[in-house]
Amino acid sequence: MLEYGPTIVHESREHHTATVILLHGLTGSAEDWGQRLPEVEVPHIKLIAPNAPLRPITLDLGEGSGKTYRGWYDLDGVGAAKFREAMDGKDFDPEGLREAEAYLRGLIADEVAAGIPEHRIALVGFSQAGRLVLKTFATYEPTLAGVAGLSTWLAPQDLEATPAALARPIFLAHGDADDLVPYATGEETRDVLLKAGAKDLEFKTYPGLAHERCTEEMHDLRAFLLRALPA
Repeated sequence: MLEYGPTIVHESREHHTATVILLHGLTGSAEDWGQRLPEVEVPHIKLIAPNAPLRPITLDLGEGSGKTYRGWYDLDGVGAAKFREAMDGKDFDPEGLREAEAYLRGLIADEVAAGIPEHRIALVGFSQAGRLVLKTFATYEPTLAGVAGLSTWLAPQDLEATPAALARPIFLAHGDADDLVPYATGEETRDVLLKAGAKDLEFKTYPGLAHERCTEEMHDLRAFLLRALPA
């Protein structure tokens, strides 16, 4: 059984009426979001940044294949060729993805039990976590408030969306210099969601940005959260 790490919780500064769950990328940690939380905080919103479990990762990240990192599920490659395969139907670790989705659904359920209804909860994910939050959001019932996927992908076979979810706000952001999850994959992800019937989708491009986040993107994310979760 994989153990999830400690969670960073940034309580709302005013009356708590909404919650955002922010997931880090492969090899990252909750601290990646912890350092960014002041850029996206909104007075009435509680921010939760959980840690993925430590797991063996097939992708060689410079120390050899099979080394242990924090990850929501396994990856065996990145780059244009690998994501072409993924978008064409070759899955990344479906069992690991199901386990991660169950964990995320548990976090959502905890917030609901604490008094925050589903329509006041939004999800944010970077890189491999973006796929996780997009997939979870699309099938969650009752429908969540909105979802943001940063530098990420969602293949057609990942998407089993309800019409109600596709009517909610969706924010996608991608740097056009990303060589890990290519910008073209981000554009294709946008098209997958639009073809499925997304009604309120914003796709933002950040010129010169690689596989990382930037201050402008965080400001855009905050604006999106305010729109999805108004006071």
